[in-house]
Amino acid sequence: NNRAPSAGIKDLFKILVDHLVVCFEAQWNSNNQMPHIHDSLLISLIGPNTIPEEAARNRARNSGLPFQSNFRFLKIVTPESSNIMLQRIEREIISAIPDAKITLHQQSLLVLISQPPKNTDKFSEYMVHIKKVLTMYNALCGVSDKFTLLSDVKLAHEQAKLALSSAKS
Repeated sequence: NNRAPSAGIKDLFKILVDHLVVCFEAQWNSNNQMPHIHDSLLISLIGPNTIPEEAARNRARNSGLPFQSNFRFLKIVTPESSNIMLQRIEREIISAIPDAKITLHQQSLLVLISQPPKNTDKFSEYMVHIKKVLTMYNALCGVSDKFTLLSDVKLAHEQAKLALSSAKS
């Protein structure tokens, strides 16, 4: 019809949309129970124990990660340390940067972006989108310098943590 919606109809529509959001998040969580294959490798590489380079190369090959590339590492946290909020941020980043490898670890998102050395550096373009997402969710991000070997991700993680701690203070 041609009549404007009443306040009651608008309230019912808002309730419906809120319910759908809850249903979509529940469905997303049930479908994402199996971790990504690269998760264990990234967590092992940033952990306290070092992995021999040959083992890291093999695990990278098995998980579909290049061992040598132009890498950037980001660590993202939210003020509430909410896993649901971090999962929303993950979906936003994956939609803009499909090749990003994202791992949820200790109430933070670990993001590894790789670009082949011969390609043009799109990192500044990616950061424009990531900044919008961070602003939308009131999140903070620490970014590492560029590095070329996957085995250097531990150092990149430390750089991102330092950048994040200086952003918090």
